[in-house]
Amino acid sequence: MTDTQPGWRRIPVFIASTFRDMDHERDLLNRVVIPTVNAQLRQRGHGASIYPVDLRWGIETDELLDPETRQRMILEMCAAEVRRCRPLFIGLLGTKYGWIPPEELSRAVIDAAGLRDPGFPLSVTAIEILSAVQAAESDGIQPIVLARRAAAADQEEQESLVRLAIHLGELGQLLHPYDIDSTFTDLATTTLLDRIDQVFKAETPGNWLDAELAEQRWAAEREAHQFVGRQEELDFISQFWAYRSGIDDEFGDDPKSPLWRMRQQLGDTTLAIVGSSGCGKSALLAKAATDLRITMQLSFEWTGPRAYVQVGATTASERLPVCVLLLLAQLDPAAARSVANRYDAENLELDHVLHLWLEKLGGSGRLAGPLIVVDGLDRLSGSLTESRPLAWLPITWGDRVRVLVSAAEDTFEATLLTKRPSTKVLRLDDLNHQDATALVLSRVAAHHRAIPQAVAARLVSRSTCPRWLVVATDLMLTLMAYDYLTLREAPDAGVDPEVALRLMLEVIAGQLPRELDGLHEEAFTRLIDLVGMQFGVALCLLGSAVYGLHEQDLVATLEVAGLSPGSADLALFRAMLAVHVTVRDDVWKFAHPSAAAGVDLLLDGASEETEQDVRTAYRRMLVRHLATKPANDPARSRELMPLLMLTDEHRLLVSGLAEPDHCTDESIKIFALTLAGFLQGEAPPRLCAKLIEAAATDRQRLAIIEIVIGSVLPHLRRPDMNELASVCRASLTAVSPDVRNRFGKGRDALLHLLDTVATDIFAGGGQPQAVITWFTTAMSSGTGSLRDAPVSAAPATETHARLTLIQGTKMLTEYSIMVGLSQLAAAGDDAEQARGRLDRWRSFVGDLEEPDPNVEEFLELSIAVAERAAGIAWPTGGFQPAADDFDRLRSLTDRMRGNADMVCLLGLCARVHAAQLLAAMSDEDEVTASDAVMIHEALGFLEEAMWQLEIQHEIAPDAIAVELTVIQCGLLHSTLLGVCDQHVSACDSGFKALQKPHVVDLLGKESFIDQAVALLRSWYLSWSRTDPTPLLERLAQEVDHHPATRREHPEVDAILLMVAVMAAKRLGAVEIATRMVGTTLARLRSGDILLDPEAPLDVLIRGDVAEFEDNLVEFVLDDDFPDTDDPDLVVRLATGVHEMRTALMSHCADDPADALGAAFCEALVATMLRQPDRHVDIRRQRQRLVAAADDRSQTLLSAIDKLLRSS
Repeated sequence: MTDTQPGWRRIPVFIASTFRDMDHERDLLNRVVIPTVNAQLRQRGHGASIYPVDLRWGIETDELLDPETRQRMILEMCAAEVRRCRPLFIGLLGTKYGWIPPEELSRAVIDAAGLRDPGFPLSVTAIEILSAVQAAESDGIQPIVLARRAAAADQEEQESLVRLAIHLGELGQLLHPYDIDSTFTDLATTTLLDRIDQVFKAETPGNWLDAELAEQRWAAEREAHQFVGRQEELDFISQFWAYRSGIDDEFGDDPKSPLWRMRQQLGDTTLAIVGSSGCGKSALLAKAATDLRITMQLSFEWTGPRAYVQVGATTASERLPVCVLLLLAQLDPAAARSVANRYDAENLELDHVLHLWLEKLGGSGRLAGPLIVVDGLDRLSGSLTESRPLAWLPITWGDRVRVLVSAAEDTFEATLLTKRPSTKVLRLDDLNHQDATALVLSRVAAHHRAIPQAVAARLVSRSTCPRWLVVATDLMLTLMAYDYLTLREAPDAGVDPEVALRLMLEVIAGQLPRELDGLHEEAFTRLIDLVGMQFGVALCLLGSAVYGLHEQDLVATLEVAGLSPGSADLALFRAMLAVHVTVRDDVWKFAHPSAAAGVDLLLDGASEETEQDVRTAYRRMLVRHLATKPANDPARSRELMPLLMLTDEHRLLVSGLAEPDHCTDESIKIFALTLAGFLQGEAPPRLCAKLIEAAATDRQRLAIIEIVIGSVLPHLRRPDMNELASVCRASLTAVSPDVRNRFGKGRDALLHLLDTVATDIFAGGGQPQAVITWFTTAMSSGTGSLRDAPVSAAPATETHARLTLIQGTKMLTEYSIMVGLSQLAAAGDDAEQARGRLDRWRSFVGDLEEPDPNVEEFLELSIAVAERAAGIAWPTGGFQPAADDFDRLRSLTDRMRGNADMVCLLGLCARVHAAQLLAAMSDEDEVTASDAVMIHEALGFLEEAMWQLEIQHEIAPDAIAVELTVIQCGLLHSTLLGVCDQHVSACDSGFKALQKPHVVDLLGKESFIDQAVALLRSWYLSWSRTDPTPLLERLAQEVDHHPATRREHPEVDAILLMVAVMAAKRLGAVEIATRMVGTTLARLRSGDILLDPEAPLDVLIRGDVAEFEDNLVEFVLDDDFPDTDDPDLVVRLATGVHEMRTALMSHCADDPADALGAAFCEALVATMLRQPDRHVDIRRQRQRLVAAADDRSQTLLSAIDKLLRSS
């Protein structure tokens, strides 16, 4: 952002005048003129903003300095600010000439500015005006000097003002006379715009893309300008993409594997900044995007291109297609302009730009690839009816692209990023004390003001949240301006207003609410007191709207309430709410969720005070106004239907939804999204039933039921879905078959749609159970035949025909994978059987008159995935897989976000691709480099699918089909990593899969136990740091519920025991270790576990416990004992070993090592807890312990002696 881009500079305007007699004019400039000018600048296309430099309250000097030094500092500051703010300058002349500094002080400033000697003493105001006039000789832009038409009361003051006016005329400076009550505001606005037009020469307007890019540059500049502190985070970002040597081989992943080198080279290529709203994410990303140095390997500085977009910087940039085009325009301007020339921002679709975007990024060089910065993924909304696809952010770019993104915590997008592969999440906390103080002072300096240090310290003591500090600081600055005037005019003339103001601000700062929403409420309350009730009503109307208000609708609704705000009032409102509200394209929205929450608190307080529902009253005011507007009005389309729902006007709502004359299709979509979101906080069947009951006609009933089926049912948990589906079905049964809704659908069509959405294909007794039985039989025998596979009876409806096709293709795909990976032997005619089934399915889809193109593509891709799998099983069978099936499925999943069938098919497709690559691997004993490339590609497919599946699982946690697909992909992912000796990573992936809630039901008991034992054994050998206790608990629970399992799987108890003790040793998880030891010994005594004479479990336990114990002995005998970073951990570990030794003594009292170990652990705990009295019993046992000592026991005794001495 340089001066060569004048349209995007923030320009200061210096305001010079005497203070006390010109307060009114200064307030008009700050609160009315400058906001009005900024609005005009936007409309004229300059894209600039101006801000006032008003030193009325802004020069803070050290009170310990002598008066002369303070006067010199004030004079030098004023002169310096005049020079810095050129070329915009406003001088105000009234009835006071102002303070005349001593000649020796003023002479130095006059000489430094090169001013001509006027022959009379100059006041500070005169020096400022003449300095601006002198500077105009070089830049050619004359200052603005406004002179009030009023004579000074004092003769000497009048003479000085006349001399100054004459001198200014001699220098060629115009004076603009004004009347304070009539012409000042218009005159100041007109002359200021004229000067700005001279500064910003008219530029040839570009297309809409140029304007959007300029807005993004301005957003980056603005955010980066506000950035302070966060050096640790900046350093982390700067070093994040440096080459990393990866995980050391001692932790299990074999660095000699070619796959290890590939995975480490690529690493995490995306950095996601996640934090609470207002914690400074936007400023941090803007700083990184504009001027942060990025370091690569060997201290090489990365110099690739950067592309930045702040979501929501403009209304258009709330849409993902526009954001992607803006990013592309910064990397390939020609390609982006070709798209912008064909489509405007409103009609641009992701498909118009996605292929160019992926081609550009996919072809990037490794070191020269770009840095993509996207701030605010959670703010993507667009027209409110668009999904938020993920195809623009694939994980397959590798290290060719560096991505830096942000999202507010506790949002869907934050969850999305947290689960995304190849992504590191950096959580942003509040500022430290030093950075928080710097933020307050920089915010004050940005307004060219000063604030007492004590006030700044009070603010920082209340909160270090950046957003909180910005709101609180702006509030303090506003109060300084208004309360100073009040205090100055107070009747008690003996009180210094500056001292009184400082004390008052300290008290207010110390009492501000610590919570952000409470701070907004406090700020709004004080602003209402300052500005008036009209401001409060406007604020409450904005808080009662759902998606924001257009300015003309805000004004019109205020008029409904009997208020008549003028342009000056609106300009004042915008200025007062600058930190709370954004106004883009004349649409007012809250800039931050906490601002909306602050208004909610105001409304709640008003409701409690008046014992009336104030919020509903404001919403009904909005409804009355919006109902008078045309149906296609954007504000009405956006707001009216949601407001009717929120005000419980269900009959009006349903009647409006039913007729195109009352609301548009866009309004229907917006309402459907609002309804789906609103239902997260209320029982869906109950609310939807109320809406259906509110329908007065069959036409209305059909309209609301279609909305419920299409927008609500797919997002519900299965019990709620079943209940609501029953309500819809019962209502549809009573509808006449001849009636059609506004979309042309009748009763039968909606019953068909209801079947499609709500039918549970995994319900017991259906074909899937028959398929499972057939698979189980084939797996147990090792052979299968498609002739024996279940075949459904002729489907009664098209819905069931579709379900049959989906089930059939899935069955063929799963069978073909097992045959292709040699897990099953196929019958000789299976290839022919598979071709026949595929041909029949293709014919069915070809004849199907499917109105929804997404459903048709889903069916086609189901067949395509099955054909790819068949090609693995029967390579010579003539099967022709579609080359782009996975990409098409990823795109379809994007478009149909929330549809479980789509994402499950994506997971199945990923498994097929992985199986195809596995089948193509070499027969070498070790993984070759070419094998590693194929495995890495297979892992990419699986990781992409698992990401999408996990997202779907967040949306619908009860979707069993999704959970099953996640487990299958995760286990295959784990297997592939294990093949390449990446055991740590394999354990991590496998553990995640086997910890899903329904894993045993979905895999079956035998398969679960086999998988769990294999993974736990791998964990034990790999030195992984992943916590195995959840899987241990699950496996132990399963074994306890099925006692026969111990006979069928005698290795389970040993694995449980070994891993539990190792988890205690490695991770400090002593609780499960002591429990497993006690349980195992008890079962040994009861005979539930048969002793293996070759590897008795009690001997195994003693060996593991002794090894665990030796680590504690080593710690005690070390010279640094008892120094440790975590004494509580030592106590916990020693207590755990003591309990295990005690359990062993109860099982068999013959081994003296148990008593010795228990005594050592007891002494260690007593020492760490500083409880020497507990050593008495240990000293009594000392002789007996010595007598029983062997070689190992001698070391234990030495440790005990050291512990006893230390007490």
